[in-house]
Order: sequence, then structure tokens, then C-alpha cells
Amino acid sequence: MLGRCVQALGAASGLVIGRALISDRFSKHEAAKIYNVVYPLVSLSPALAPAIGGYLTHVLSWRWSFIFVALFACIPFALVAFRLKESPPSHAHSTRTAFLSGLPELLRHRTFMLYTMVACTIYSAWFVYLTQSTFIFHSLGLSEKQAGWLYVPLTCGIFLGNFVSKKLLDRMGYDHIVGLGVACFVAGGLVFAVAAWLGQASTVLVIVPMALVSLANGSSLSLAVSGAVASCPRWAASASGLVGFFQIGSAALSTALVSLLFGTGYRVLAFAILGFALVALGAVRWLLDGRTSQSAHPVGKP
Repeated sequence: MLGRCVQALGAASGLVIGRALISDRFSKHEAAKIYNVVYPLVSLSPALAPAIGGYLTHVLSWRWSFIFVALFACIPFALVAFRLKESPPSHAHSTRTAFLSGLPELLRHRTFMLYTMVACTIYSAWFVYLTQSTFIFHSLGLSEKQAGWLYVPLTCGIFLGNFVSKKLLDRMGYDHIVGLGVACFVAGGLVFAVAAWLGQASTVLVIVPMALVSLANGSSLSLAVSGAVASCPRWAASASGLVGFFQIGSAALSTALVSLLFGTGYRVLAFAILGFALVALGAVRWLLDGRTSQSAHPVGKP
């Protein structure tokens, strides 16, 4: 556990610093397209991890999961050490100052908070699924190896959502693309809820609605994070850190509370996903209702 806490320090810094570097080096519209490449890869890691971990555990032992992570960490370490260039000194100085003084402004910034809410609900739904699905697949009689591979189809939804949103960025309003992804999120939640209400639970009825949620993961999540960071250019570093804190913190808290209060099972997962989806829908509706000027669109076209 101590080793995992040390790992978390590096993992958290990568998310925050990576977003700040993108904000430093690229325009708002370019940043949105870059997030559409980066964030599906971020979302892909929790989907692939169970498959890799299940295979390593099945073939070797559980210890090899930790060995694999340690070896894999050498790749980003080498890339940062030999390939990553420092941001311009003047801009780096301004973002360090902003980090200390921008938090109250961000917490009062309506657009930042709404984008952050969308990102948090999608990320929380994803991690609740990662926790609950382990018990659901076990109850359906699947082995660790079989269950691990069932996470892979969800990556198709992530990449499909990413591909479509990138194509739409030059054709549609930014927030409308976010809204389309959230609509898929709600659709997946409704399929989950109907199946749970009818007392149906199967591998198909887990994967199919979660694939719809994955479309939102590949589109709305990345765009919401990009929109949150870009909503206050003066506080880009603070926005990057704060949205990351809310995103990871809400996912951890939601996962713990759902399991603690309601236990595990298909019905728990179904109604949790639907609840998160409805919150995201409310945030997008409020975001769209408040768009009355060009300045209300921080990234992309109005």
C-alpha cells in the first residue's frame, strides 16, 4: 500500500503537468484536438489494465502485475528525461503564480465548474464500473482471464467516440459535441436501468450499455477537460490541477460510497450509471442554456 501511494504521486503529477504543457504550447482549438488524442489513451489504460493483469496473474503470478508496472514506468521516465523540453520561462513563471492565486476564481467560474462536472460524472461512472464489474463477472461464472478480455471491447467505444468528435470539431459547436457524448451516456444508463428493472443480467447486458458509456468517455470526457482548462486561460495551471483533483477525487469517493452504501451487483451498477448520466445531462443543459455570446465558447467554433 505504501508503494502504491508513492506511485500515485507520480501518476497524479503526470495528469496535471501534461494538461498544463498542452495549454502552454498550443492554441485553444489545437488543444481541443490534442486532448482528443491524449484522453482516449488515458481512458484506455483502466480498460486494458484488467486484461493485462488478468493474463499475467493467470500465466505467471499476481506479483508480475507490479513488476510490469515498474518496467512500464521506465518508458515515460526516459521520454521525460531525454525528449521533453521546458516551457518558456516567462509563461512558466506566470502559471506558477496563477496556481496560488487562481483557485477561488475557478471555483466561482460557472463554465469551469460545469465542464468539470461533466468530466467527473463520466470518470466516476467508469471507475464504479471497473469496481462493480469484477463482482458481476464473477457471479456470471467467468474466470479472471475471461473477464479481463471483456474490458477490451469498451476500448472500441472510446476510440470511436474520439474519432467522431475529432471529425465534428470543425463542423459543430463545441458544447453540442459534448452534449452528443452525454446523450450516449444517458442512453447507456437507461439500458442498464431497464435491464435491472426487468431483473435481467447477462454479459451482453453489461457490455452493450457500457459501450454506449464508453462513447462519452472517448468524446465528452476529453472535451470537457479541455474546455475546463481553457475556460480561464489566465489560470491554466490551476485549472489543470483543480479539474484533475476533482476528477480523480470524485471517482475515488463515488466508487467507495456506492460500494459502501449499496454493495455490489448489477442493479447497483445500473442505477449508479444512470444517476451519473442524469447529472451530466443537467450540467450540459445548463451549459448550453448559458451560451449567449462568442466568449462563452472557450474552445473551437461557437
